[in-house]
Amino acid sequence: MFIFTLFTSQVFWIVSWVVVFVAALVIEIAVPGLVSIWFCGGAVVSLLFAIFGIDPIFQLLAFVVVSGVLLFLTKVIFKKNIGIQPTTPTNTDALIGCDILIVSPCSKDYPGEGNIRDITWVVKTLDDVTFEKGEFAVIKAIKGNHIIIAKKEGK
Repeated sequence: MFIFTLFTSQVFWIVSWVVVFVAALVIEIAVPGLVSIWFCGGAVVSLLFAIFGIDPIFQLLAFVVVSGVLLFLTKVIFKKNIGIQPTTPTNTDALIGCDILIVSPCSKDYPGEGNIRDITWVVKTLDDVTFEKGEFAVIKAIKGNHIIIAKKEGK
């Protein structure tokens, strides 16, 4: 009997939605990134429903629907505006597309060596071409500790 009276009390639901709002806000502030801000919106709408004495089932339904809609809108907005960011190549990825100086001859069958940024790498080519000492090649890929090279365009 007490539980039924508690769950049908308007004051209980008002206090509950305030607690949900504060808890979601504290979690959102404490944790980096968007974690629980949507539940704050759902709690505010449900709190208004509780203040006006709307049935608790509708309050719970409003909380779920509003939180879900806010989550969906956040995803759409962030995906459209923030999700498209160009990546900046770092470390060895930054070498792809650069020129490398061949310091020992290489061909498809025999790897050679090349220098870039004062570091000597083992170079390989996948094409049927031969590179001689002193030539420049273009870095196409990096596989393990080998650099895959190709002839420079127009050479």
